[in-house]
Amino acid sequence: MMNTAGRSLDNRMLLYLLCCVISTVTACKKQDAEQLNAPAHPSESSQHQADMETSSSEDAKEVDVVETYTGICLMDSSDPEDPSEIVKQFIIYNQSDFEGFIDSIPESLPSRTNPPPKNDDKLLEKPKLDFEKNIAIVLLNPDTVSSIPVVLSISEDAETRWIEVEYPAKPIGESFPYGTGTYRIAIIPFSGEKKKTYFEIDAD
Repeated sequence: MMNTAGRSLDNRMLLYLLCCVISTVTACKKQDAEQLNAPAHPSESSQHQADMETSSSEDAKEVDVVETYTGICLMDSSDPEDPSEIVKQFIIYNQSDFEGFIDSIPESLPSRTNPPPKNDDKLLEKPKLDFEKNIAIVLLNPDTVSSIPVVLSISEDAETRWIEVEYPAKPIGESFPYGTGTYRIAIIPFSGEKKKTYFEIDAD
């Protein structure tokens, strides 16, 4: 009887030890799997993203402006429900849209004199641009006739374009006709493919 009881106890001990071993192995495998599937350390991930952004900036090249036009124009709201909503930065890719913009340039300058002085804006001559080789970067500044936007820099890589612009402060107490503002158009070379464009705004 005692031998039988001893063997039974030994069997239970062996079974218990076997269960402990299986449990330990399973836990180790689970931990290894979690480490394998875990994302990169946040600092490593952030550093990788920063490296990519830095790489994109380093790959970008400065773009020379071929021609510049400035003046005043009439501005329509881009939102029928909000008359004050005006798109201030956009790109023109064809002659038709270019001439459509020219139609917003008044032939006479805002003035209290009668007749008002003639507007000598070069765009009123409707120059023909080669839009197969160039595009027009347009900057608008509403509610002013003197504060003209400025292009500080333009750079691009194979897929992306960055344009840094500045909007000088408008003179205090300046008077202007309703719906009038200033514009700047920068003509730059066109690679033949539209690129994702980011405008970085510096305002006084």
